[in-house]
Amino acid sequence: AITVDSSGNIFAARWAVGIFKSTNGGVSWNSSGLAGKRIFSIATSPDGKIYAFATTTSTIEIFRSTDGGTTWTGVFSETRSNNSAFGGGFEFTHNGKIYAINSVTLGPTIGDVGAFMYLSTDNGISWSNRDLVGLTFNGVRQRGGLTKCLVLGSEGKLFAGTSDMTLLYTTNDGNNWLSAGIPVSAYVLGLTKDADGNIYTGLAGDGNNLFISTNNGASWEFTGLQLPFFDLIEDIHIINNNNTLYVATQFNIFKSTDAGITFDTINTGLPENASVLTLTNTSNGNLFGGTLANGVHTLGTPLGFMQNNSIPDAFILHQNHPNPFNPITKIRFSMLKAGNVRLTIYDASGREFQEIVNSDFNAGTHELNWDASSYSSGIYFYRIETDDFTATKKMILVK
Repeated sequence: AITVDSSGNIFAARWAVGIFKSTNGGVSWNSSGLAGKRIFSIATSPDGKIYAFATTTSTIEIFRSTDGGTTWTGVFSETRSNNSAFGGGFEFTHNGKIYAINSVTLGPTIGDVGAFMYLSTDNGISWSNRDLVGLTFNGVRQRGGLTKCLVLGSEGKLFAGTSDMTLLYTTNDGNNWLSAGIPVSAYVLGLTKDADGNIYTGLAGDGNNLFISTNNGASWEFTGLQLPFFDLIEDIHIINNNNTLYVATQFNIFKSTDAGITFDTINTGLPENASVLTLTNTSNGNLFGGTLANGVHTLGTPLGFMQNNSIPDAFILHQNHPNPFNPITKIRFSMLKAGNVRLTIYDASGREFQEIVNSDFNAGTHELNWDASSYSSGIYFYRIETDDFTATKKMILVK
């Protein structure tokens, strides 16, 4: 799970490890609390508070931080026997209401899973349960099954994706639920809404397809993305300042700039067979993806990070390694004291064409990856600029 606050700080959760925070665009990370918690969802509210869903063997918990992840307060806890939680998500409004959803095992039998929604009407201070278990569809009492996503449409219409009942909606805060009329029977794996109010939902089961509704869920149409049976949608994300749609699947990331009519694959920089489970972005439009066991990556500039806590005796820009390289190389620099670092790439003519990082770093030795997959063979230069030090070195890309 991954989220970004209004200051551009990135928070990433690792199951049974805790939450980590980056203040420099994902270059370095520090522990940010909830150590040892089994966190399966994390989100940032419009007023800057951070919420986290966690589970134990017997409880479901919601935690909240009001100080940028420095401290966390438990705001909800519910006992669940045979408990293991899946998925989960938050949806925020501007009138103090917050919706949250998750799936919980209800018994020892595989597949005995129920869907639950939680509601806060006082901006996250207190919460109540809205149970999807026991809903009747087509004369059959349902459990709800797996669920991981919520989105708030217009006119107070809240949509929830499930595995047993496909896509549901409620207009009364979860007291009653109705079918949203998706034309196939499938597990809803993703939901999001763009700045124009179009709602996107990703399905698995009866074809792995992405649907769009342009009328608040009254009707649904196929988009231009239909996946093979083995490539399931993991997350759908919109960057509203440029209305770009991103879809993360088990094996790919797709991008659309025309409301889902056409898609391009944008896998450059991801590890081979990396599964991106969640997407988020900063206010300036930088896209970040949290993967299954492969860390956090950012679109266009995948950053690996190594930090040595020993303090060097000088500012140093080290020679990249390997050199020559194809297509990824490591650039290391040493900081005598903390300060801002700008690291840029130039071509052989001296033209600057990429800024790798422009962030504050602590004293110590730091290492970044530069991925040149999109560039041709040749001589390149990398340059470091700090308040106290400037240096340039040459590197050679051979393909």
